[in-house]
Amino acid sequence: MMASSLKEVEVLFEVESDDIKLLEAIRKAVVPDNINAPSEIRIDCETASNTFRVSVRLLGSNLLRLRNTIDDLLEQISIVVRVLGDSKRTGD
Repeated sequence: MMASSLKEVEVLFEVESDDIKLLEAIRKAVVPDNINAPSEIRIDCETASNTFRVSVRLLGSNLLRLRNTIDDLLEQISIVVRVLGDSKRTGD
């Protein structure tokens, strides 16, 4: 079996919204993942105007770990959007 030659992989994604409270809630939900991330994963987040940006870097070759980390982040973002969207519809 040939050893992997990957040294670093970076995935960038953005969430755009005019709802600044939504973007702030997403940031708060995602930041703990950076603290608890595996040692070979780096997560950087920033909010600028109407955009929340996430950079996920894998330092190594474990693409499955990278995919699982991104999946977790997207799930958290989805939950925040769903909960805040439901509260706006019900007037909470």
